[in-house]
Amino acid sequence: MDIRIRADMLSTDEFENFAIELAQIQFNKNKLHGFSEGTDEGIDGIDDILCPSIILQAKRWHVDRKQRSAITLLKNEVDKIVKKKEKENWAANFKYVIVTSMNLNPKSLAEIRKYIDEKLPGSMGSDNCIIFGKTLNELASKKAFKEVFEKYELLQPDLSKILHEEKIEAISYESRDYFKDFDMKYFVETDVFEKGYQILRDKHLLLISGPAGSGKTTTTAAIGHIFNNIPNFNVSLICRSIKDISSVIEIYNSEFRNSPDHALLVVLDDFLGHNDLEIGDNDFSEIKKLCSVVSATDNLYVCLNSRTQILQNAKAINTQFHSLFLEKFDQSKSLVVDVSDYSLIEKANILRKNFEKKYSVLTESQKMLLGHKYDELRKEEYYKIVSHNNFSPRLIETVIQNILSMQTNTFDYMLSVLENPQDLYTNLFDKLKKDEQYLLLTLATFQDNCTSKQNLVQAVETIQNDDSFNFEKAFEKLDGSWIKYLKTDIISPYSLIQFYNPSIIDFINFKKKELHLVEKKILAHAIFLEQIMTIESAPHDHFMQELAYNWENYIDKKNFIGEKIYSELKLNNPNLNSTNFIFLLAEYTGDWNLSTKEIGWLKVIQAIQSDGNKKLQLTFIDQLKQRDFTSKIIHIPNMDLDTLNSIGKSISIIINNVNQNSDLPSEFSSFKEMEHYDLFKSKKIDLIQELLDDYDFANETAYGHYYNHYYDDEIGININHITEETVYKLLDDPDGIWNDLDIVEFETDSFEYNVSDYLEKENREWSEDDYDFSFNSDRTTDISSVIDKPL
Repeated sequence: MDIRIRADMLSTDEFENFAIELAQIQFNKNKLHGFSEGTDEGIDGIDDILCPSIILQAKRWHVDRKQRSAITLLKNEVDKIVKKKEKENWAANFKYVIVTSMNLNPKSLAEIRKYIDEKLPGSMGSDNCIIFGKTLNELASKKAFKEVFEKYELLQPDLSKILHEEKIEAISYESRDYFKDFDMKYFVETDVFEKGYQILRDKHLLLISGPAGSGKTTTTAAIGHIFNNIPNFNVSLICRSIKDISSVIEIYNSEFRNSPDHALLVVLDDFLGHNDLEIGDNDFSEIKKLCSVVSATDNLYVCLNSRTQILQNAKAINTQFHSLFLEKFDQSKSLVVDVSDYSLIEKANILRKNFEKKYSVLTESQKMLLGHKYDELRKEEYYKIVSHNNFSPRLIETVIQNILSMQTNTFDYMLSVLENPQDLYTNLFDKLKKDEQYLLLTLATFQDNCTSKQNLVQAVETIQNDDSFNFEKAFEKLDGSWIKYLKTDIISPYSLIQFYNPSIIDFINFKKKELHLVEKKILAHAIFLEQIMTIESAPHDHFMQELAYNWENYIDKKNFIGEKIYSELKLNNPNLNSTNFIFLLAEYTGDWNLSTKEIGWLKVIQAIQSDGNKKLQLTFIDQLKQRDFTSKIIHIPNMDLDTLNSIGKSISIIINNVNQNSDLPSEFSSFKEMEHYDLFKSKKIDLIQELLDDYDFANETAYGHYYNHYYDDEIGININHITEETVYKLLDDPDGIWNDLDIVEFETDSFEYNVSDYLEKENREWSEDDYDFSFNSDRTTDISSVIDKPL
């Protein structure tokens, strides 16, 4: 694990003493002595001033210092030693050691070694004579150096081990939680399951598709279970969403990348959305980034699943995802399985296993009743059940879960549900109390069909008619069949409520359309803007009107300040004056609830740009004089380079618009003349540098280039061409508002190294895994032998 030793936090004297003690252990020197502060002639540590065998140079620099300036300074120190050597007439056989707190990439390390070999031949026999950031991390994990790191408070006793173990333990808890509702005993090992397991094992990447209720989530859990129980294979499993991909990569890099004996399996369940395509363009980029990381590692596995319809929709409307799908998941690459392709014998086993699972949790009297109902099925043409076109695992599971309450013959009941699957939930829904129905329909008016219990109770109370309605009993009744609790944190473990499965969401959305008068009633009594936004598919006139004129009436109004400003400007609300506008701008933090694809500040600033009220535009420009306000805009968590460029362009247009009115001139003549333009410029430099330093961006760039365009017969791949083109592309400025930026602003050594490293690894063969799983070989091929036996 990378312990991330921050030796740059020490004072200069402390770092020099720390470096001396490290060198004494590393090079087995009993005593090295340093010098007091002042002119040291390039020497921070030496064993014998008259006849040295080792000379130490210590440089405490911030970890983010630019490599080029560091190399220049180190070369200057070498030159000092050369002069000192000639002055004192030292012999040429001393060892020259450098200790620095910052990191060095291979290119920089090689350049320093070459310079020292030229100036002080034979003084640096190996890379061990240069101790830098990564080396410090490695030394900190070694027993011989532990006491030194602890002495300078750079390492607490066993800190790296403790931190790593704590994180791994947290992940192990998550793995166990993932399987808490899964029992392999009642899972049917299908051919698709075996194929999916083999693909994930061999290729490290698997996409499971299928229609609603076909068993995607269960199959994913089963594959994860097998991975979790392979002998001599240590794997942790985490389940995340696309929004968490950056944190997933961070977890992998910090806890697993340097631990080849411990693998990470990442599950992205319904990764494109539960019931519809719910992700934006930035999310597609995140998927591509994760796939790139997988392709360059040996101990990271990713399993995604999605409804076929949503998958096809994503491919149809987003060219980036379509290209990614062809590149990574095309059938020719054998990374996709469709779980709906069940054989008749597999369907028979699914039917039987669901009865057995239900039977296992019943009381003795209930077992007798279920056994009787199952015998009713055995006496009929059960072949019609398993061969029915509407057969799906989720439908069968739901039918059997509710079968004890049905008075009809088991075969007739199951066949009628298969003939009209919508009737299953309809019958169950009709048996609910009216207020319980309101509760479910109201839950569907919240974003993502999920909200807190408190919010749901408040919303339902505005429309329900029975004062004696017991919410707790209703939640207890609906839990596990219609709704479930979403665990969010330790303090409030059951704070959120959502629907039990995606099929129920489909049904409730159908009922909302059927019961449109109820939906209108919910809308008329809504106390959350979130409900209005969800009900009427924002943006729309009613939602905009409520934001502009009735905003104060809603409990969650502070979550919609951005939309409030936007609606005021779009509707030209005469009540919006400079005072109100300043208040809203001061309160706004950048949230935007209308779409995951939009950035709040960008939408607001573009609305200000398109608005004809130059007084409000001038008010906005005046706010930009406040450094805190400007900083708030550019330091939002999801700020990226494209967003920053768009914000800069809009502000530039606003300034030009105001300056065209001689009665309301701005103090700024252009975007670059703004008082705090330095914040924008600094942010742009930081964003570009972050991309250039990012391992995954370099991988993505390398993968995306047709690098044969940069191939030279003598030197091979021309990394300089790739680097130059990449930086100039990042600096592209068609509007000329950033024309004071230049390629010299950026450090590209890390980018060049990562691109080169990726291209070298691109054609490597996948290593053969030394583990396998033995699938059930005792499968029967006779449907009657599966079903026609007592429970």
